[in-house]
Amino acid sequence: MPSNHISNEPYHEWLRKEAKKKEFEDLQKEMTIPDEVDTILKGIVKLQADRDELAAMLASALGNKRNLTKFIDDWHKSKRS
Repeated sequence: MPSNHISNEPYHEWLRKEAKKKEFEDLQKEMTIPDEVDTILKGIVKLQADRDELAAMLASALGNKRNLTKFIDDWHKSKRS
């Protein structure tokens, strides 16, 4: 039976750290995202960046936020018709 003597404390600390390290590595393996999902997520991020860039271009072309808001409202209304 292992001793709880103070001289064994560094070893016990090392064991605790190794156990936590292994637990973390196992958790990482479980959380790996499949390539297909990763590709989809990257596509979504790209679409969001493109949307933001388009909104900035529209705002610049229309001159101000009020004109941009009116343009977007009109566009949504035309989509509902």
